[in-house]
Amino acid sequence: MKVVMLDDVSERLTQFKRTYPGHEVYFAMDVDSMIALLERYTFGVISLDNDLGDKMKEGKEVAKYLFYHPDNPNHKATIVIHSWNVVASREMANYLPKAVLMPFNGRRVIT
Repeated sequence: MKVVMLDDVSERLTQFKRTYPGHEVYFAMDVDSMIALLERYTFGVISLDNDLGDKMKEGKEVAKYLFYHPDNPNHKATIVIHSWNVVASREMANYLPKAVLMPFNGRRVIT
């Protein structure tokens, strides 16, 4: 299975890979790269952060993309919103009502 993570902290990728052993793991650090991956591949799991650094587009743009492009190849993926930003996570969930909210700090999933 292919899994993909959107996050601006590359160190989190190591833990993300441990979460999905034996799977193909992809990683994007910005919205445009993430959307390009979503248009190219079909993923089983999509994990989204919102706050991607100063002057960067926010992860909620990916949530909007998935909502407004239901014909993309990832409409059946499990979506995890791992942002610690509670307000933004809820906004993202409005576009992705089946998404799971699971803040992630790079060491473990916070539930």
